[in-house]
Amino acid sequence: MQYVKYDLAKSDQLLTAMIDVELNDAQYASILSFAYNCGVENFHVSTLRKKINLSDFAGASLEFGKWNRARGNVMAGLT
Repeated sequence: MQYVKYDLAKSDQLLTAMIDVELNDAQYASILSFAYNCGVENFHVSTLRKKINLSDFAGASLEFGKWNRARGNVMAGLT
């Protein structure tokens, strides 16, 4: 459990440096969960992050659907 707390705190720190716009708590929690689970490095280079930083939240919401694969296979639980 201690590792998860450390890892999540590190993801939070990195994510804070990547987001240039103000997010509400629900938006930030959603993005933190996404970045933690998909990888902060993946989030950093994503179109999702770019759209968030342009305050294109409608466009950003459409990006989540593109992250439904694991090892190249569509995962029903992620779709």
